[in-house]
Order: sequence, then C-alpha cells, then structure tokens
Amino acid sequence: MPDGYRTGLVRLRALDLYEAIPTAHHHERAVRVLRDILAA
Repeated sequence: MPDGYRTGLVRLRALDLYEAIPTAHHHERAVRVLRDILAA
C-alpha cells in the first residue's frame, strides 16, 4: 500500500476521532494537540 494512501487513512481516522469528542472537552490538552496535528 503506498505511503500516501496509508497516511490518508490515518488522517481520516484521526479526524473521525476528533469529531467524536464532545465539544466540552475541546479545551483539554490532548484534544488541542490532536486538533493542531490535523490542522498541519
């Protein structure tokens, strides 16, 4: 499987995880780090 394809799958799963986290928790450090990684 090409690297770009694997990276895309991981990014989609991370995005799914972020979207599943209730907004009340978006101020927590781990969630902010995940958001920053997804924004990069």
